[in-house]
Amino acid sequence: MKLQLALDRLNWDQCFQLADETREYVDIIEIGTGVIKEYGMEIVREMRDFFPNHSLLADMKICDAGKHEARQAFAAGADIATVMAFAPDATVRETIQTANDMGKEMMVDLLGVTQKKKTSGVGTTRSQICRFAHREGPAKK
Repeated sequence: MKLQLALDRLNWDQCFQLADETREYVDIIEIGTGVIKEYGMEIVREMRDFFPNHSLLADMKICDAGKHEARQAFAAGADIATVMAFAPDATVRETIQTANDMGKEMMVDLLGVTQKKKTSGVGTTRSQICRFAHREGPAKK
């Protein structure tokens, strides 16, 4: 089992302070969607520099332009990026292919998805299916 720290709704300094204070206890540092929107890929690059021994998850919530956005996250230093399961099937597939090509992982976020078919076809890759319990409320079954 791996322990993941989620950096959400924090400013730049708070993200680095919390990650530093918990570095010996966590395996994965998740850079949340809002943090990425506020600070861009620069915060992913800086996190990679400061935490080279941790897995970094960029919660990109990719919905389209999958190959491009996955490459952005991985080039900045993320080990894992997220794609939304409700995205077009082609988008989900191209993010997973990009991750495989770059030796990285995609996490398929099931937020808002109730159809089992959306997780079929992920296949045997390094990618993961994830059902987040979002602060706005638990994911619906």
